[in-house]
Amino acid sequence: MRPMNQAAFQALLHEFARASGARRTSIRPGVGTCEYRGVSVAVYFDEATDRSHLHTYIDFGAVPPEQQQRVYGALLRDNFRLQRRRRCFVGVDQETGRVVLVARIALEPALDGDRLADILGELIRAGDAWHLPDPRTRPVRLPIGPSRHRRRPS
Repeated sequence: MRPMNQAAFQALLHEFARASGARRTSIRPGVGTCEYRGVSVAVYFDEATDRSHLHTYIDFGAVPPEQQQRVYGALLRDNFRLQRRRRCFVGVDQETGRVVLVARIALEPALDGDRLADILGELIRAGDAWHLPDPRTRPVRLPIGPSRHRRRPS
């Protein structure tokens, strides 16, 4: 386990910000927030409750009402796979109605800013899979961040 305290946590987040090019970065004791790969990311560390993990909350945005049935069905189908393979889950935040991914990241000795960027990138790809379009249909664009998909000409 990588030794972690608030100073080391903040240093790790500064390394991540430099390595990843994350935008709108805010680093405070116990929490760092940013926009990374088009989504909002928050990383938490509380040495009083869990000294061996970072806790991550990735916000993919609100689901347009006309897409809710399809998206929520995809979330239910994918959640077991995510839980088993990545030790994370995707759900709908009860307070905001936004799709979020929640994960714990082990404080392994090799965890540095580059590795944290890789892990968060993997989590974003895994959690974002539910909204990648079927190649035969037009892409779904959620209202948070820039779309990573281009619309086909009609």
